[in-house]
Amino acid sequence: MEENNDIFTSDIGETSFDVERNADSREAFNDLRRLRRSLHQYTEKSKTLLHVGFLGHFNAGKSSTINSLVGEVRSSGERLTGLHPTDKAVTLITHPQNSNDLIGAHTRGELDVGSSLVDADILKEVVVIDTPGSGDPLIVEEMVRDFLPICDRIIYTFSATMPLDESDLPILNEVHRELPFIPLRIVVTRGEVFRVDPLKPMTDENSDQPKIDTFTGDLISRLAASVHGLNVAQEDILIVDNLWNYNIDRLRRFILPEVVEGTTLPIQLHTHKVAYFIRNAKTIRTFSVDYLA
Repeated sequence: MEENNDIFTSDIGETSFDVERNADSREAFNDLRRLRRSLHQYTEKSKTLLHVGFLGHFNAGKSSTINSLVGEVRSSGERLTGLHPTDKAVTLITHPQNSNDLIGAHTRGELDVGSSLVDADILKEVVVIDTPGSGDPLIVEEMVRDFLPICDRIIYTFSATMPLDESDLPILNEVHRELPFIPLRIVVTRGEVFRVDPLKPMTDENSDQPKIDTFTGDLISRLAASVHGLNVAQEDILIVDNLWNYNIDRLRRFILPEVVEGTTLPIQLHTHKVAYFIRNAKTIRTFSVDYLA
């Protein structure tokens, strides 16, 4: 799709709407460009692959959890590494057999989009999306409005040692405000802090379930108080530990209920996404008509 086919994506359009001097016009132009890219990416993506976006700030264990999720041992015996994006890049991770189904990478706007092909069974039906951990408001806005609308599920990662601080709120509020129809689940890393015996590996038998219940209950309450209208249930939270590979198999099932249970959620989700694109396009159109009137 060419970027210079209409007034909103051309230099003439920027001049006509006085983008350089009018902050409202500039915001409308940026919103339209994000919407255009997002809609193009959504229509281009494979409808047979589940796209799962992983969010979370630096040191929350997001990339380590992705490595555990897809990091099956190579024939050399080495673990997969190097799946960490920069602070301004999104990385699409999927199986080599899906290489032709990946959406086209772009470098327009604040985010670069790249890919990593990994020979892991779960990736035969999934595209894992590793997002920047930056708290930069421009990065957050670009990511939520440009790229995350293609996702079928969003996983937000917290560390058990520092759950839900101020740096988490901008992205959580933006995601819930713009994309409340995309299922959101919470993964809590550093699960070793819940061990009964700190000298033994993290297992179901060596986990302090009352402590976990108290922790998750408190997290649910804090999320509800910090992100207006966000409803997270106990079953939407999973404790993992990447050091001991604890609950990683459950994480695979945790993010793939549509595949496991064969629900109709993807159809419902598609309807919500179409409505999202239409609603945002109408908002920008209304601004444009009023501006030119």
